[in-house]
Amino acid sequence: MRRLIPALVLFLAGMTASVLEAQEDFKTSISEASQYFEAEEFSKAEPLYSLLLAQFPKNGEYAFKLGVCMMYSESDKKKALTYLKRAKNDPGFKDPLLDYYMGRALQLNYRFDEAIPYFVAFKKAAKKSQIKKIGRAHVWTPVTFLYLVCRLLLEK
Repeated sequence: MRRLIPALVLFLAGMTASVLEAQEDFKTSISEASQYFEAEEFSKAEPLYSLLLAQFPKNGEYAFKLGVCMMYSESDKKKALTYLKRAKNDPGFKDPLLDYYMGRALQLNYRFDEAIPYFVAFKKAAKKSQIKKIGRAHVWTPVTFLYLVCRLLLEK
């Protein structure tokens, strides 16, 4: 019994060190993914958000960011929709940019009639700082333009 206690203490100390190291790696992954995403290096951020979402499948922010990454780095734009819809279904995740990217992903998948309400919702809810996040200079032109493109394509 006396030999068991030191072995148990060593085992628990080793496990604690492993858990702390894993937590540090996790924090690094979140930070690195966020840095890549903000720098619009989507192909580098995608695998990190994929891992994060695998660990936290109900996290709307990770689903949103993975969907955005896939819009820019995947050839199959339908994959992006899967994750953007998952983010939309998370009641704890609210970001007007989600409406923009939902509309954009639907437009890229030739689902113009479904894209329009998302562009309208984004235009109503977005702040100027969020408009800048999508990399456009003029405040309403990109969303209005995308909306009009959808309307024109529906009329054909």
